[in-house]
Amino acid sequence: MHILIQLSFFVFGFSCVLTNETQFFNYITIKIYRGDVPITLLRQETVNTEPEVTEVIIENEPIRVLKTGTFRNLAKLKYIRIRSSALERLESFAFQNVTRLRTIDLSFNRIKEVPINVFANLTVSKLVLKGNGIDTISISAFYNLTYLRTLDLSSNNIMEMPMLMFDLTRNLRILDLSFNRLNQYPSFAKRTPYSYFEEPFYNINEFEPSTIDLSFNNFSYITSYMFRGLSCIGELKLNNNNVRKIDERAFEDLRCLKSLDLEGNDLQEISDRLLKVFAMAETLNLANNPWTNTFACKYEL
Repeated sequence: MHILIQLSFFVFGFSCVLTNETQFFNYITIKIYRGDVPITLLRQETVNTEPEVTEVIIENEPIRVLKTGTFRNLAKLKYIRIRSSALERLESFAFQNVTRLRTIDLSFNRIKEVPINVFANLTVSKLVLKGNGIDTISISAFYNLTYLRTLDLSSNNIMEMPMLMFDLTRNLRILDLSFNRLNQYPSFAKRTPYSYFEEPFYNINEFEPSTIDLSFNNFSYITSYMFRGLSCIGELKLNNNNVRKIDERAFEDLRCLKSLDLEGNDLQEISDRLLKVFAMAETLNLANNPWTNTFACKYEL
């Protein structure tokens, strides 16, 4: 009798483990593609039973947590879009062993934090986290994303980027951080000078289109090291910030800069040294700044 009770408990326990490991969604509607064939799955708990799936699309369905192993071992999966689904939390290894994955779009959810080991080491070329309200990004959150070309973090609540945020990620071409709360003040000089953008754009060349969009943030001061090492960046957007001061050395490394937008800031004057650097850009927008009369007359602004 004692043995039978133990066996029964073991079987029950095993059943519970299976249920927990296979239920990733709460009976939601999921659109998938098997190659070019669209299929709508109703009242689904998982997509891991679809080994031929190439795309997963979930919109306006309640998903509070993206659990570890949600897309485990889906060898043909290339595209994931989970939008407007009230997603709040990302667990580590949610995209475990999805070796052909190229695009992840988690925009317009409620994600507040990007923790480590969610996106690390993935094969994605495009990652969209727009419109979530993200305010915390962990160190190495985007670790070793060798193929990443586009990262969209726009329309969040990011105030500061951690050092080593892009550790071993060196092939970025487009980084969108617009409509956040980023700021960089002279007091930051007390910290170790660090160029947040040098590593992610490390392997760029002057013939490839590239963009860093920092528009609509709260920058008031552009430091000498902020864009250090970005010799081949093509487009830089700093419009609609609160920029009052730019260090004379801030843009010295930007020898391939084609477009610079500083519209809508609080600039009153710019040194001749900076203007010489600006002159190398094919397109320069300095409109809607409160220039002093002397400066405006001198340069016909």
